[in-house]
Amino acid sequence: MEWNKKTELCRLANNLNDNPETHKNFLEYAIKNLSEFDEQSWDMFFNGIELNAVENHMDLCKEIQNKSKNLKFDNFRTAMRAQLFQDIIEGKNLFKK
Repeated sequence: MEWNKKTELCRLANNLNDNPETHKNFLEYAIKNLSEFDEQSWDMFFNGIELNAVENHMDLCKEIQNKSKNLKFDNFRTAMRAQLFQDIIEGKNLFKK
């Protein structure tokens, strides 16, 4: 993915602020550029997404999950967040009591 697109991905992630519309914009941008995602893009995505808001946009997240579920990450934090993303989509939500 070109650097200017990664910069936009980060900008969108940094402006989520618990706002459903900004989450939607972030996810739609990611989906639009999924074919260009490299390891750094995935790292930026998983560290930028607010995991407690995934359920609010399940249809969009499932599109991303289809491309990300078999990825392996060198970064432990990214690997954990990617697994949490997967678990939430599969209904193993750890955020609910």
